[in-house]
Amino acid sequence: MYKLNNNYHKKNKYKNGFSPKFNRLIGSITYFIIFLLIFIISYKLWGWKMFDEIYFCLMHIIAFVGVKFLLRNVLHFWKY
Repeated sequence: MYKLNNNYHKKNKYKNGFSPKFNRLIGSITYFIIFLLIFIISYKLWGWKMFDEIYFCLMHIIAFVGVKFLLRNVLHFWKY
């Protein structure tokens, strides 16, 4: 039973062939890198003012959309 459930992602034609854990790892690392770059650039431009709640939330939204755009549209890593 474990092997059947574990190999489900390989049988599904919409998946990219990697395990869900590996896809989450790649997404998390990409999110961290994009958010860190946005954070550093924003801090260099605006200093402490960028720590307001709305700007911090906007940075998360931009990073989230950036990960989706990078992994799905640019690199074609996420095919589903």
